[in-house]
Amino acid sequence: MISDVTVEANHGLVVTAEHKRQMTEQMSNGYILMDPRFFLDLTTNSQEERLKMMSDSNTATLDEYNRTAQAGESVTPPFLQILCDGSQPGKVSLYDGRHRACACIKANVNVLPVFLIASFGGQVRWRMEKRLTGRPTYEYRYVDASDFPSIFIGKYLPISRNIDMSTWVDIR
Repeated sequence: MISDVTVEANHGLVVTAEHKRQMTEQMSNGYILMDPRFFLDLTTNSQEERLKMMSDSNTATLDEYNRTAQAGESVTPPFLQILCDGSQPGKVSLYDGRHRACACIKANVNVLPVFLIASFGGQVRWRMEKRLTGRPTYEYRYVDASDFPSIFIGKYLPISRNIDMSTWVDIR
């Protein structure tokens, strides 16, 4: 059951019950704590883009993001969708949260909560099985930290980062 209480505020960016609800709907069962610089490495296409994002004066501050989240406004939390095909490393295929990562860096916060969504060959957290009829059917499968590789490769650049999956926080 998802709690209505804001949790884990001590790592800078708060994680709320609304965040958990949204990510559960997007088939995420948990999040990890990641260096926000790693997050930007995995989700930008150049050093110039990272610098431009960091200097953007329109980016909200960490306090502004936290106030918005605690007010219950629907803001998607940072996430990475990772292609988990059984081989190392996992490739980032979808993401959100680059401006929140920038806000953490500007506030000298070295940890960003990042929800993880596993994509198995295009089927996000679903496993195709053939039943007695021979037709493929889809069955929900719980995904936890052990389903993710320990190395992620960037969406746009062949940058790889070792990921500490021991920081996994289960939200189910």
